[in-house]
Amino acid sequence: MQKGDAPLFKSLADNYTMSDNYHQPVLGGTGPDSQPLGFADQVFYSDGPGHPATPPANNIYDPDPVAGTLSLYTHRAQWFNCSDPTQPGIAPITNYLNSLPYTVQTKCDPGAYWQAVNVNPAFTPKGTPQSGLIVPQTLQPIIGDLLTANNIPWKYYGGGFNASGTGGPLEGFYCNICNPFEYEANYPSMVADHMRDVTDLFTDLQNGTLPAVSYVKRTA
Repeated sequence: MQKGDAPLFKSLADNYTMSDNYHQPVLGGTGPDSQPLGFADQVFYSDGPGHPATPPANNIYDPDPVAGTLSLYTHRAQWFNCSDPTQPGIAPITNYLNSLPYTVQTKCDPGAYWQAVNVNPAFTPKGTPQSGLIVPQTLQPIIGDLLTANNIPWKYYGGGFNASGTGGPLEGFYCNICNPFEYEANYPSMVADHMRDVTDLFTDLQNGTLPAVSYVKRTA
């Protein structure tokens, strides 16, 4: 890069903060790996008012292998409770952690079920509630609310946002599971002031109207 390769990315790195020390939060899908960008945490299965709840039994993950195999999960699903060693697949991991010569905190809240795979957020990109298999909306604190409360301007720029929900040829380019804000109960009230397409990012850059905090997700 110092010799001239990728000049655009070098210019961005020279002028803006880059997440060059960023590490993948979990060994999982894009959704649970994107949520910490907004929550600094994973999103648990919630009852709506903000308390941990138990998902339907057929949505609870069982990673234990099918008898006679090493690679077929007993039940590949969406949620797991890592605070309970009697839950499928949890004991081997907790036993290993407990065997280490130093203490490792699991950070598994009692009764909380966490995402194992990608699940659609509670809202569509434009703020309409979604139904079916979704991550229930959460009241966990998110950085957007904190920034707004302190009068710090911010925006989330997602590629394909303008086309999402239109049924046009660019439908599907927007990554809804990548936007951590769509999981939060307050998301519909954020859309008008804070959700934008990447095309709007270019406009804000040209006009010098980029907010103090910007999230940019190019496309799905």
